[in-house]
Amino acid sequence: MTATDVPAGFVPWPARGPFLDAVAKVFVRASADTPVFGVRVEREHCNGRGAAHGGFISTLADVWAGYSLAPKLSPTVQFSTSSLSVDFVSSASAGEWLQSETDRIRIGKRICVVTAAIVCDGRLVALTRASFVLAPA
Repeated sequence: MTATDVPAGFVPWPARGPFLDAVAKVFVRASADTPVFGVRVEREHCNGRGAAHGGFISTLADVWAGYSLAPKLSPTVQFSTSSLSVDFVSSASAGEWLQSETDRIRIGKRICVVTAAIVCDGRLVALTRASFVLAPA
């Protein structure tokens, strides 16, 4: 993937790990409120019909929601996904750019909720809602 494959303002996301590294090369753009994440859909992310696989989009929804929430919490707070809902509205194909649009983050005493959209060139691909349980102190 070359720099011209990535929209202006996006840089490689520094978060690393064996799972995420195996899934996709993710990019991030700093934002005043929450980061905007992006990824170029590759052929290996697609199902047999050539559309981005629902499991791939769901993985992005989970990871992106968690990393949108994390900066809003104390660095010592641990949390894990307790629920993930993804409504698929349209499809994306290999070569297209997907990015996150976080709508709301609600932080409670035990549960946090992040709602977001995953869009492709301004077209809604998925609506997402992720709940996270905070680890007891």
